Amino acid sequence: VLSVFLYSGKQFIAVLRWRVIARAEGFTVFSISQYCQYYWVGMFYNLLLPTSVGGDVIRAYYLSDDVKTYSRALGTVVFDRLLGFFVLTITFGIEVLVVDFSFLPSAVVWNGVVGSILCATVILCLPRIASHVQDNSQGKITAILKWTGGKFCKVDILIPALSLSLLGQFFIL
Repeated sequence: VLSVFLYSGKQFIAVLRWRVIARAEGFTVFSISQYCQYYWVGMFYNLLLPTSVGGDVIRAYYLSDDVKTYSRALGTVVFDRLLGFFVLTITFGIEVLVVDFSFLPSAVVWNGVVGSILCATVILCLPRIASHVQDNSQGKITAILKWTGGKFCKVDILIPALSLSLLGQFFIL
C-alpha cells in the first residue's frame, strides 16, 4: 500500500512538472485533473505499446486541440522527458557521494559522475544556449533546439520544473 502511495505521489509531482512546462508553451486552459488524466493515459499506453514513448505521443495528442498545436504539445512532452533524464542523472551523481557503490565497477561510477556533471552543466546553461540559438538561427539542430527549448529555458520556468523533478526523484529514495 505504501509503495502504491509513493509511486502515485511521484507521478503526481511529474504531472505538476509537465503542467509548468506546458503552461509556458501556452496550454493554460487545462486543469490539474486533466493533466493527471492525460499523464496516466500516456503511462497506460507506455505499458501497452511495445515502445516506451508511445504514451508520450498520446499525451501530446490529448494536450493539443488541433493539428497546429500538436508540435508545441509534443515539444512539452519531449522537454519534460529530457528534464527528467537530466535530473535522474544528476541524482545518481549525488547518490555516489552518499551511498557505497563499491560493488559496481569504478568505470560505471565514474561515467555516472561525469554524466551527472555534464547534465548539470547543460541545465545550468540552457537559458544562455536558448538565447544564443534564437539569435543565430540556422540549420536543423538549431531548429530542434528552438523547438524543445525556446520558451522552456527561461529561468522562471526552469527553476520550478527542476525543483519538481528533484522533489520527484528524492520522493522515491
